[in-house]
Amino acid sequence: MYYDFLEECLGIGPIAGEKPPHERFPGAVATFTLEPMMQDGRALQTGTSHDLGDTFGRAFDVTYQGEDGQSHPVFATSWGMSTRTIGGVLMVHGDDRGAVFPPTVAPVQVAIVPVPGRDDASTRAVETTAADLKQTLTKAGLRVTVDSRPGLRPGAKFFHWERHGTPLRLEIGPRDVEAGQVMAARRDTGEKMPVPLSGIATAVQSTLDAIQMNLRLQAHARREARTYTVDTRAEIEETVLKGYAFTRWCESRECAADMQAQSRGTIRCFPFEKHGNEFRPIPNDPGPCGWCGNHATRRVLVGRSY
Repeated sequence: MYYDFLEECLGIGPIAGEKPPHERFPGAVATFTLEPMMQDGRALQTGTSHDLGDTFGRAFDVTYQGEDGQSHPVFATSWGMSTRTIGGVLMVHGDDRGAVFPPTVAPVQVAIVPVPGRDDASTRAVETTAADLKQTLTKAGLRVTVDSRPGLRPGAKFFHWERHGTPLRLEIGPRDVEAGQVMAARRDTGEKMPVPLSGIATAVQSTLDAIQMNLRLQAHARREARTYTVDTRAEIEETVLKGYAFTRWCESRECAADMQAQSRGTIRCFPFEKHGNEFRPIPNDPGPCGWCGNHATRRVLVGRSY
């Protein structure tokens, strides 16, 4: 569920995996994590699930009656996703102009900015068209606002909605009213294009879907371009400065501690592969540990965090 939310709704390209024993929740049998990459190449742990086994059931004497009629300590889980996920969305998708929100979670999906005419009649026509447009898009299930704040030039309003990460801005002035269109501006690419008012709800939804997909693909492309399969200590030290190192690790806590002390890179997880609705550990790849040279069975993801 967490993976689907981060992947499908937030589009931040998480990598799912299992934490090594020294990174588990205290007392847990296993800890599973999601590790999206931020634009600076660092990892942000944004969702964890913990298999607590019966450890806490025993510690707090919480039991259930089994089919055998006997009392047994309960098995428990723990999971959570904190507000750091909001920061993750900003750091994955944002740019120098401000926030960029995926349409699925954007507070306002479409901002309509009326551009006044040179006379009262043309201005009223613009305002009426903007109000009708909002009604049409709202009925289609979209979160829409009309920026009718007085005393602000259209350019200031454009910047306001860009800074707040609104996925799509619709500009409408007297010429647009006459042409039966609006000018649409995408937040993700900056592309501007005319859109006919006839069939506007379908066109806007299609554009929002394209924005959602583009943000998701950008996050994946950035992560893949900065994830390197490496086999030596020098390569690990170089790689964690710019992204993720996929390297063998001997699974020694002392080795991990030395790696962190020398490179500031930490073992993020033993990554999983996704097969349909299932996650499976990546196949073993025996060889020397990328950091200390001792025997290793499998590869891990190493990266810097905050």
